[in-house]
Amino acid sequence: MLTGIANEYQSYVDENKKLKEEFATEREELKAQIQKHFYETVDIKEEIENLNDQMEALKEHHMVELERKDEKALNEKNNALLELEREYQKKLTTANEEYANQIRKMNEAYTNQIQQLYEQMNRLREK
Repeated sequence: MLTGIANEYQSYVDENKKLKEEFATEREELKAQIQKHFYETVDIKEEIENLNDQMEALKEHHMVELERKDEKALNEKNNALLELEREYQKKLTTANEEYANQIRKMNEAYTNQIQQLYEQMNRLREK
Protein backbone atom coordinates (compact mmCIF):
# COMPACT_ATOMS: atom_id res chain seq x y z
CA MET A 1 0.00 0.00 0.00
CA LEU A 2 2.89 2.29 0.68
CA THR A 3 4.30 1.60 -2.76
CA GLY A 4 0.90 2.39 -4.26
CA ILE A 5 0.84 5.69 -2.41
CA ALA A 6 4.45 6.35 -3.39
CA ASN A 7 3.66 5.52 -7.04
CA GLU A 8 0.57 7.72 -6.93
CA TYR A 9 2.61 10.49 -5.31
CA GLN A 10 5.30 10.04 -7.97
CA SER A 11 2.67 10.26 -10.70
CA TYR A 12 1.39 13.50 -9.14
CA VAL A 13 4.96 14.81 -8.97
CA ASP A 14 5.52 13.88 -12.63
CA GLU A 15 2.19 15.41 -13.66
CA ASN A 16 2.95 18.52 -11.61
CA LYS A 17 6.39 18.78 -13.24
CA LYS A 18 4.83 18.31 -16.68
CA LEU A 19 2.19 20.97 -15.91
CA LYS A 20 4.89 23.35 -14.65
CA GLU A 21 6.85 22.86 -17.88
CA GLU A 22 3.71 23.38 -20.00
CA PHE A 23 2.83 26.45 -17.94
CA ALA A 24 6.39 27.79 -18.31
CA THR A 25 6.27 27.17 -22.07
CA GLU A 26 2.86 28.82 -22.35
CA ARG A 27 4.06 31.68 -20.18
CA GLU A 28 7.10 32.23 -22.43
CA GLU A 29 4.92 32.06 -25.54
CA LEU A 30 2.53 34.60 -24.03
CA LYS A 31 5.45 36.84 -23.01
CA ALA A 32 6.79 36.61 -26.57
CA GLN A 33 3.35 37.47 -27.97
CA ILE A 34 2.99 40.37 -25.54
CA GLN A 35 6.42 41.67 -26.47
CA LYS A 36 5.63 41.23 -30.18
CA HIS A 37 2.35 43.12 -29.75
CA PHE A 38 4.14 45.80 -27.74
CA TYR A 39 6.70 46.35 -30.51
CA GLU A 40 3.96 46.27 -33.13
CA THR A 41 2.07 48.87 -31.10
CA VAL A 42 5.19 51.03 -30.86
CA ASP A 43 5.73 50.68 -34.62
CA ILE A 44 2.10 51.54 -35.30
CA LYS A 45 2.32 54.59 -33.01
CA GLU A 46 5.45 55.75 -34.85
CA GLU A 47 3.73 55.21 -38.17
CA ILE A 48 0.69 57.17 -36.95
CA GLU A 49 2.97 60.00 -35.81
CA ASN A 50 4.75 59.97 -39.18
CA LEU A 51 1.44 59.98 -41.01
CA ASN A 52 0.18 62.84 -38.82
CA ASP A 53 3.38 64.77 -39.58
CA GLN A 54 2.91 64.10 -43.29
CA MET A 55 -0.73 65.14 -43.06
CA GLU A 56 0.23 68.40 -41.35
CA ALA A 57 2.89 69.04 -43.98
CA LEU A 58 0.36 68.35 -46.73
CA LYS A 59 -2.18 70.64 -45.07
CA GLU A 60 0.41 73.41 -44.87
CA HIS A 61 1.45 72.82 -48.48
CA HIS A 62 -2.21 72.84 -49.51
CA MET A 63 -2.79 76.13 -47.69
CA VAL A 64 0.25 77.65 -49.39
CA GLU A 65 -1.00 76.44 -52.77
CA LEU A 66 -4.46 77.87 -52.08
CA GLU A 67 -2.92 81.21 -51.13
CA ARG A 68 -0.84 81.17 -54.31
CA LYS A 69 -3.89 80.37 -56.41
CA ASP A 70 -5.85 83.14 -54.68
CA GLU A 71 -2.98 85.57 -55.31
CA LYS A 72 -2.73 84.42 -58.92
CA ALA A 73 -6.48 84.85 -59.44
CA LEU A 74 -6.34 88.29 -57.82
CA ASN A 75 -3.38 89.27 -60.00
CA GLU A 76 -5.16 88.04 -63.12
CA LYS A 77 -8.26 90.00 -62.11
CA ASN A 78 -6.18 93.12 -61.44
CA ASN A 79 -4.36 92.69 -64.76
CA ALA A 80 -7.68 92.34 -66.59
CA LEU A 81 -9.02 95.44 -64.84
CA LEU A 82 -5.82 97.32 -65.64
CA GLU A 83 -6.10 96.28 -69.28
CA LEU A 84 -9.73 97.48 -69.38
CA GLU A 85 -8.70 100.72 -67.73
CA ARG A 86 -5.96 101.22 -70.33
CA GLU A 87 -8.37 100.43 -73.14
CA TYR A 88 -10.97 102.90 -71.87
CA GLN A 89 -8.27 105.49 -71.15
CA LYS A 90 -7.08 105.12 -74.75
CA LYS A 91 -10.66 105.50 -76.03
CA LEU A 92 -11.16 108.52 -73.78
CA THR A 93 -7.91 110.08 -74.97
CA THR A 94 -8.92 109.50 -78.59
CA ALA A 95 -12.36 111.02 -77.96
CA ASN A 96 -10.79 114.02 -76.18
CA GLU A 97 -8.40 114.54 -79.08
CA GLU A 98 -11.29 114.38 -81.54
CA TYR A 99 -13.30 116.90 -79.51
CA ALA A 100 -10.24 119.12 -79.15
CA ASN A 101 -9.73 119.00 -82.94
CA GLN A 102 -13.41 119.80 -83.52
CA ILE A 103 -13.22 122.71 -81.06
CA ARG A 104 -10.00 123.97 -82.71
CA LYS A 105 -11.64 123.74 -86.15
CA MET A 106 -14.74 125.54 -84.85
CA ASN A 107 -12.54 128.22 -83.28
CA GLU A 108 -10.66 128.61 -86.57
CA ALA A 109 -13.96 128.83 -88.45
CA TYR A 110 -15.36 131.40 -86.00
CA THR A 111 -12.10 133.32 -86.11
CA ASN A 112 -12.26 133.36 -89.91
CA GLN A 113 -15.89 134.50 -89.79
CA ILE A 114 -15.02 137.22 -87.30
CA GLN A 115 -12.12 138.36 -89.49
CA GLN A 116 -14.39 138.41 -92.51
CA LEU A 117 -16.96 140.42 -90.59
CA TYR A 118 -14.27 142.88 -89.46
CA GLU A 119 -13.09 143.15 -93.04
CA GLN A 120 -16.66 143.80 -94.19
CA MET A 121 -17.07 146.41 -91.46
CA ASN A 122 -13.82 148.08 -92.49
CA ARG A 123 -14.88 148.08 -96.13
CA LEU A 124 -18.22 149.55 -95.25
CA ARG A 125 -16.54 152.26 -93.22
CA GLU A 126 -14.24 153.09 -96.08
CA LYS A 127 -17.15 153.65 -98.41
